[in-house]
Amino acid sequence: MIKRLFKKLIGGLVILLVCLAAIGGKAYADKGELYSCVIRRDYRHPVSGQIEDSGGEHAFEIGQGMVEGTVYSNGMLEVTSAGDLYLTFRMSLADFSGNYQFWVQPGGAGAFQAAAYSVTKVGTDTNGTTKDIAIALPDINTVVRGSMYVEPMGREVVFYLSPSELQEGYSGDMVASFAAGEAKADHAVTAPAKADEKKAPSKPDSKDDKSAPNPPARPIGQSSTLKKQSSPSKKGQAAGLTTSLDKSKPESSQKPVNNPLSVLVYYIPTALLLSGALVLFIKKKRKNNEESH
Repeated sequence: MIKRLFKKLIGGLVILLVCLAAIGGKAYADKGELYSCVIRRDYRHPVSGQIEDSGGEHAFEIGQGMVEGTVYSNGMLEVTSAGDLYLTFRMSLADFSGNYQFWVQPGGAGAFQAAAYSVTKVGTDTNGTTKDIAIALPDINTVVRGSMYVEPMGREVVFYLSPSELQEGYSGDMVASFAAGEAKADHAVTAPAKADEKKAPSKPDSKDDKSAPNPPARPIGQSSTLKKQSSPSKKGQAAGLTTSLDKSKPESSQKPVNNPLSVLVYYIPTALLLSGALVLFIKKKRKNNEESH
């Protein structure tokens, strides 16, 4: 009787350990996930078709080529455990321009919202300095409006970026600053302007409030619900745009919070074993008392 009870107890503990290990592993993965993505680079708004840059329609081929030549086509999307999204993209030709500013437009429609950004990495390529920019997105279908002052042109340039063709996992060299632990949306900071940097002339725009406070990213569902976004066809295949940003300290990854499930994995089996041993001891003592009487 006691042996059968002990075997059942051991079998139950094994099943419980397997279940807790599976649950604990999933919780760890949900601390953050990384996706590789294609960065759509547009001189014309990808949804409305509007060209905000002062070059206008007649400069579309040149403008499209400038955007494609400045922004790399591969990017990284970070998804935190809270569902916050952070897009990282790489800017080339960073020695010839500056005064970056970004806005986000959820779903590619409605008003643009001023957005903060972080420079997570500074590197080089055959065109000179590169800078990796991380920006919070309200949702996966967001259109990012960017502007910069291009020194050789002597004016501000307006362009659009958006993530597409998401694939789970990332193996590139961009720095994951938000999903690798407990990082949150308010870690994004605006890089300060250099004292000697040329300022772009501010043009009036009814839908853009450049002095608006930086909005926090709106949480979405768990990262497993992310769907690949189809990339509409793009006109113009020229190449080249210009860009520079002030150096900013990359965001340091914070240590992940201790997972309560991992604690349970260690302590629950121990408590159950002690309880089982106590039950067996009591039963054995009762049996001995009965036999003695």
